[in-house]
Amino acid sequence: MSITLSESARARIRGYLDADPTALGLRFGVSRTGCSGWGYKVDMARAADAADRVFEDGGVRIYVDADSLPLVDGTEIDFL
Repeated sequence: MSITLSESARARIRGYLDADPTALGLRFGVSRTGCSGWGYKVDMARAADAADRVFEDGGVRIYVDADSLPLVDGTEIDFL
């Protein structure tokens, strides 16, 4: 299982983390969006849940909830 960050995404997230010392890393997952299926959830992680899977890429921690993990496994997060 893995979640990775592109170089541009890593740089952008580091900027957010530097600006907010209370953030632990990036929270990444999915949620139901009605008839259209799934939508991504992306936010700063402010707390870790015992069921979270934590990935690290270039010093940036990525927190993924257990329900989302099978749906986002193998994802590379990019920022354009």
